[in-house]
Amino acid sequence: MKVFAVFLLLGLSSVWGQSAVPVVAVYDDGFKLTLDDYKSLIQTHPSWQSLPKEQVLHEYGLLRKAAKLFDQQGLGEKSPYKEALAFDSMYQLANCWTSNAAKVEPADVEAFYEQNKGAFRMFKMSGIRIAFGGTPAPETSSPPVLASRPVKKILTDEEAKAKATSLLAEIRAGGDFHKLLLLNSDDSSKQKDGELGTWSLTDNIPVDLRQAAFGLKEGEVSEPVRQADGYWLLHVDAITYKPLSELKDALLNQMLQAKGNEAMTDLDKNIKLDLPKTDAAAEKGDTAIAVFEDGGKMTLDEYRTLLKVQPTWQSQERAQVIRRYAVLRKAAALAGEQKLAEKSPYKEALAFNLLYQKFKAWGQETENAAVVAPAEIENYYNGNKNRFMKVKVSGLKVAYGDAAGSGKSSRKPLTEQQAKAKADKLVAEARAGADFAKLVLRDSDDQATKAKGGDLGSWGPSDNVAEDLRNAVSGLHVGEVTEPVSQPGGYWLVHVDAINYQPLTDVRDSIFEQLRTAKVRDLFNALDKSVGVTIPKEGDQAAVPADPKQ
Repeated sequence: MKVFAVFLLLGLSSVWGQSAVPVVAVYDDGFKLTLDDYKSLIQTHPSWQSLPKEQVLHEYGLLRKAAKLFDQQGLGEKSPYKEALAFDSMYQLANCWTSNAAKVEPADVEAFYEQNKGAFRMFKMSGIRIAFGGTPAPETSSPPVLASRPVKKILTDEEAKAKATSLLAEIRAGGDFHKLLLLNSDDSSKQKDGELGTWSLTDNIPVDLRQAAFGLKEGEVSEPVRQADGYWLLHVDAITYKPLSELKDALLNQMLQAKGNEAMTDLDKNIKLDLPKTDAAAEKGDTAIAVFEDGGKMTLDEYRTLLKVQPTWQSQERAQVIRRYAVLRKAAALAGEQKLAEKSPYKEALAFNLLYQKFKAWGQETENAAVVAPAEIENYYNGNKNRFMKVKVSGLKVAYGDAAGSGKSSRKPLTEQQAKAKADKLVAEARAGADFAKLVLRDSDDQATKAKGGDLGSWGPSDNVAEDLRNAVSGLHVGEVTEPVSQPGGYWLVHVDAINYQPLTDVRDSIFEQLRTAKVRDLFNALDKSVGVTIPKEGDQAAVPADPKQ
């Protein structure tokens, strides 16, 4: 179930901060958070459980600041926040009802474990591998424990299968599996008495091995199982069960999910919903397209708003969307009748997530409202023009070693030292006025670029270019050439053919987003710095104001 994010008429000060002591934080508006409040807070927001207390208290203060700005700006009465928060209110209250209906007691978990114990079996396995063909198994064909090793005698597939079948008959006639393993297995696991580890039903094991192993009883041996690295005889050394203590939380969540789904399914079956037949062409915004069992109606405009709030529903048929909405609406109404929003743990979770939802909405509004003037974009472009520079370059490679013989040239491969000396000489020629393109055709060992006159394309700041090549080109003017740059297999000379700049029209949108992001970040940072929180030392409740402003 996703985190609660609720719009409720539920003031935080009425939920938290009312206990007398101990107080763990006092905020700059006088609001006090007690130790019990803090414990509820991190239970409601599990991702905070690994953070230092000081950081949690600060971030909580940041949420409170943003939520107050949300209220002051009246965002709860403006679209799209009003509609989104109203839907969240219904959705999360429906989740409260579902959670409340899905009661699972510790005894239920224990009973489920006992009834399904077979699913939690653990098989301690050992195995004999009879290899064929002398080819090691691919890494992904078997678990790591089935790694192959050199084979003394190479068997054919048929011979390996026959040998495995013969060994199986000998074992089933009373032969000692582990002695036969030491004498016959071609796998490195025989150094550990053939141990393959302990397998569970949820482990990632090849299908053939899984089917062979999990149908065996303790002490039994499988039929030969063909894998890419040979035929395997699998032996079940022992069968145990994963303890309930390791499964309790996962089983509880699984059972809660199942009971919650069952509750919602039953609710769906009994829902009463009227969908009046209307002429689609004649429908208007105020046309009622659905009537709920309590007499409430949904207009076409409300339906359109719902799809904006819940975009994942846009691909569904209208009748299906309305029915899903009706089920949530009914569940939320039942939660209201049961006053779940006034009961723990729903009360605390809903209160926190009202705060969190306001924080997110304020952040969205802040981002939407961030203004970037055209002049700001132009000033940024002119002041950072190098960021939009495109350097057209060509290159010449002097190869050495094996790389020198990889092209079509019949020249004798150079050593690295010889290649460096040749590259230095070519740099001197280029800088003395030689035509770089002609040098490329005469001397480059990179056949792909040589055929294009050494063309390496145009390099920009964000292009994927080797750092040492980028650094070498940086600062050069048109017509200049770099010093030799060492790269794998050779030395490169890079020539600057031309320098161009991306036009403002091409980068205006990206600059706008960059500047807007910076403005929003500055606003968030300013809000973060404005958070005032006093954290009393443990046991020092005398430092807590006696009459805080709530």
